[in-house]
Amino acid sequence: VEQVYSGLLELNPNYDADFGVADVEAPVLERRFTDFTGSSYFCKGRWPHTRAGDVENGMKYLYKVQGRPRNGAGPGNCGRVSCSGGNPQGAGIWWCNDDNKPKELVSFGSIADGCLYLMNRCVEYDTTSWVSGQVFHKTNWNVIIANAYC
Repeated sequence: VEQVYSGLLELNPNYDADFGVADVEAPVLERRFTDFTGSSYFCKGRWPHTRAGDVENGMKYLYKVQGRPRNGAGPGNCGRVSCSGGNPQGAGIWWCNDDNKPKELVSFGSIADGCLYLMNRCVEYDTTSWVSGQVFHKTNWNVIIANAYC
């Protein structure tokens, strides 16, 4: 989906304004965040790190996506919802359903909120800022940030 959106912007740089795509800042300020307080998480682990700036771009994209993400029954049923940046260090964002029945989230922004939770805890600062990890929401779903080929 993200690649299609990029293609639309290449064809029509005014796509967002022409078709009423919300500005990133407005939904962030107007909505409630998904509460990850007390959530279990880990940084790095088996997930290869990626550039934090590319993750931020993926989060901005997810805050704009309309609709409600759905995933089939789990546990561990994952789907990539964003891939920003280039090879070999693109930033992949996945959400996984750990419930034994299909799950629908309130918005794609809920996934971005999970990324924000990880970014606030897992970023390593160097010449470039790096991040990877996984956070588990109390309602049996999780978010993964890791290197991906976009």
